[in-house]
Amino acid sequence: MVQNGGPLRPTVLVVEDEFPISLELEILLEGHGWDVIGPVRTVGEAVCILGDERPSVAVLDVLVADGHVGALAERLQQLDVPFVLSTGLHPVEVERLHEALAGAPLASKPVNWTRLEAALADLAPQMNKLQGPPPPD
Repeated sequence: MVQNGGPLRPTVLVVEDEFPISLELEILLEGHGWDVIGPVRTVGEAVCILGDERPSVAVLDVLVADGHVGALAERLQQLDVPFVLSTGLHPVEVERLHEALAGAPLASKPVNWTRLEAALADLAPQMNKLQGPPPPD
């Protein structure tokens, strides 16, 4: 597939409620060939986006403006969209919040490209190759 005469770039939904971190994630991802959807600050905003778009992958802060991202993680799993958790929380704390977060790759904060790239690389086999609107429920 091509986009604007070039190869289709993978898309990433970024859910992060702290502006400096969301900006840093956006710059890092775009600089490494990703098209960023968002960033958005809440689970509610992200769920709305998923009604219209299906990203290749998502990067989720665990605790955002409207709570933890457990319900969003469940929705992403239903859509077969893999995700990385970007958090300063310990993995045990993350798993206690919601079962859908258990075992997800972690890119601990502060964010750096090496950790994020490694987490995304772990998800490469699962990434949605055919992007577009989600299937009907």
